[in-house]
Amino acid sequence: MEPAPHDVRELLTQSIETFEHLEIALLFGRDVGAARSSEDVATELRLPETLVQDALDRFVNVGL
Repeated sequence: MEPAPHDVRELLTQSIETFEHLEIALLFGRDVGAARSSEDVATELRLPETLVQDALDRFVNVGL
């Protein structure tokens, strides 16, 4: 298995701080065009909505 490209590694280290952040990012990556609210994501992943909203805000701030 080849290592991930530098830009992918950099993006991950800048935006993914927790396992929950990774779960949220993977959810959006599975269905790129889908619109989801923080409530939808929280329900689907069984996470607190405040945690989801914080992660989504972070993703927006880093340009995801």
